[in-house]
Amino acid sequence: KKNDKALERKIRQLEREIEKQEAAVSAFDPLIEAAAQDYQELTRLLGEKEQAETVLAQMMEDWETMSLQLEE
Repeated sequence: KKNDKALERKIRQLEREIEKQEAAVSAFDPLIEAAAQDYQELTRLLGEKEQAETVLAQMMEDWETMSLQLEE
């Protein structure tokens, strides 16, 4: 089906975006460790990491929804 092909492409694209977002979330860890003595920087980094995790969670939810649509 034509719709399935388009959906498969969207899923693959989203999977690549999820990988990038996972890397972005992981990249905060060494920065957070390095900022352990700097409360303001630590707070800022933790907030940014939380935002990145929220984006990642939404991407994964979208992926799950699309994958279920494909199975129908």
